[in-house]
Amino acid sequence: MLQKYGVRFANYLLQNHIIADTEKQTYIYGFKISVSTFLSLLSLLILSMVIRRTILFPCFLVAFFVPRLFCGGYHAKTYHRCFLITNALFLTISVLTEIILTLGITAMIPFFVVFAGIVIFLFAPIKNINHPLSPQSQKRNQIIARILCTIEVFLISIGCLLDIYPRIIIFSALSYVVVAVMMLVAIIQSKEGDETNEKSIIESC
Repeated sequence: MLQKYGVRFANYLLQNHIIADTEKQTYIYGFKISVSTFLSLLSLLILSMVIRRTILFPCFLVAFFVPRLFCGGYHAKTYHRCFLITNALFLTISVLTEIILTLGITAMIPFFVVFAGIVIFLFAPIKNINHPLSPQSQKRNQIIARILCTIEVFLISIGCLLDIYPRIIIFSALSYVVVAVMMLVAIIQSKEGDETNEKSIIESC
C-alpha cells in the first residue's frame, strides 16, 4: 500500500515539474519511510497512553529510535513487519520494566547498559545492503553513535546508582540494550550470508 501511494505522490510531483524523472525513486522511498515512521510513532504514542505510561514514549524515542538512526542493525523485510516489531518491542520492554521493578533486581541494569555501550562503540554503524552509506556518512554515523553511546551509558548508569526515576531509567536502559541486540543480530545474519555465498561458490566449482 505504501508503494502504491508513494508512486502516486512521486507522479504528482513529476507531473507538476517539482522533481525530475531521475529523482522519482528517491521520493518514493522517502515517502514510504516518512509515512512508515509517522505511523510507528503514532501507534507508540497511543500504546503509551493506553497503558498509562505516556512518559515512556519520549524515553523510547531517545533511547531507541535516535541511536538506531546512527547505529543501524537488523531491519525487517517489510514496513508492515517493522511496524509490528517496533510496537511489540515497546510493549515487551514495558512489561520487563515492571517485572524488574517488582522483583527489585535493578542492580543488574548498569551491567547490561555497559555491555550495550561496548557493542555500539565497537561496531556501530552496521552496514546494510538496503541502506548503503557513503564512506563520509559511515564515519559521521560512527562518531555520532559513539558520542550518543557515551552520553547514554553515563546518564543511565548515574540514574541507576542514584535511584532516580527508576521506571524511566530501567525502560530507557532496556530500550538501549535492544539497539545493541539488533546490531548483533545483523552481524550474525551478515556472517551467515557470507557463509551461504561461500558454500554456493564452492558447490558451483
